[in-house]
Amino acid sequence: METSMSVRKCLSHKKEETIMSRSVVVMAALLILSGLVGAQEVVTGQDRTHAVARGETLWALAQRYLGNPYRWPLIFEANRSGIRDPHWIFPGQVLVIPVLPGELARVQELRVTVEGAEPVPEPAVAPQEARAQTWSRPTGAWPCPGPANRTVFFEGTTEGDRGCPMTSPPMSDRTAFYPGSAGSPAIESGGQPAAGPGFSPVAAEASALLPSVPMGLVYAAEWLEDVAGEPQAVGVLSAFAHGVGERPTRDRALMYEKLEIHPVEGARLQVGDVLQSFEVLRRHEGLGTVMRPTGILTVTAVEGGVPVAMVSAEFHRLRLGSRVRMAPDYDLRPTARAVPVESNVTGTLLGFPEDRALLGFGAAAFLDVGEEEGVVVGDEFGVFRAVAEGHDSVEAARLQVILVHGGTSTVRVVGLTEPWLSPGTPVRLVGKMR
Repeated sequence: METSMSVRKCLSHKKEETIMSRSVVVMAALLILSGLVGAQEVVTGQDRTHAVARGETLWALAQRYLGNPYRWPLIFEANRSGIRDPHWIFPGQVLVIPVLPGELARVQELRVTVEGAEPVPEPAVAPQEARAQTWSRPTGAWPCPGPANRTVFFEGTTEGDRGCPMTSPPMSDRTAFYPGSAGSPAIESGGQPAAGPGFSPVAAEASALLPSVPMGLVYAAEWLEDVAGEPQAVGVLSAFAHGVGERPTRDRALMYEKLEIHPVEGARLQVGDVLQSFEVLRRHEGLGTVMRPTGILTVTAVEGGVPVAMVSAEFHRLRLGSRVRMAPDYDLRPTARAVPVESNVTGTLLGFPEDRALLGFGAAAFLDVGEEEGVVVGDEFGVFRAVAEGHDSVEAARLQVILVHGGTSTVRVVGLTEPWLSPGTPVRLVGKMR
């Protein structure tokens, strides 16, 4: 009897070790793959689906699944039959989330196969029907990860393909990705109720984590080109992408319209590319050529070798014949902020997008420092003036970098005590992004 019990205990112990071993392997794979997802560097399989929750938008879903909110036209195009107006999507609506070329499918869709493990069965219902049914987790499914092992990609629910419940994390552990909104009902979090109807501490916390330089500000910023050179472009907006007899007689494109792009020689555009249309604002012999963005377009299809893009943002009049370039890189972390530094990085205020010298908050200007000096988006420069001989100078203006283009930077005024700045004014780096 004792021998039999010992054998059973030994087998049970080995079984537990096997399960734990498999769990560790799966968790390690998920953690590794989550890093790859963030980088969007590996290939994926098929399209995904997403059930819309309260407060979600195409903008937010594009940021979450496609890595850039300006790619929302891709989700809109994939769900034309169910979305009449891209401003409106509704809770419970099941949307197809397209997969970009070279993108890795999200972690929850991966099927990690471990040698000797039983496969996890799939629910025998269509995605649209899955939400209307509840079912218990299938036999052989991997154990639900504990809170300490969950990543931002974890989306447990009491119904769905995993069946892992997700409890509300405490406020101290919530990130900008936590699904909460000011209009949501009070949420129990870590045993503490929300602060009353109509108020969401989650939304307040998320707003505090907004980036110091929003992506839209970077995309809408003017920049300087060499006065003697040609602006770098990947193509030209050549025509409206409508059927025969449906082409507008106007030359201005509006939001949601699709346009054909004539690529320059050597350019290869693909679905998901985010493009920036631009025009020459003015030419200044001593300053250079001031380029002004007019809009953002997202490539939604390549038809017969011709890229077709939808207007996803409009800054100024966006016309046929406008040149387009790849939208500037944007990798600013929401929590990144400029911290005070003692620096010897100095520069000069070159001028302004428009001919002006009287500045206010938010006004733009150009500096003669850029990538070579290690300047990045979010860095801050100070403009100083001497008070009197023998006294320290005082800061008269604070300028925040919103775009770095070669050896120059575009800045905006974020602090000002004197509304007068002129070309040739010296500046010094006083805040560095961390």
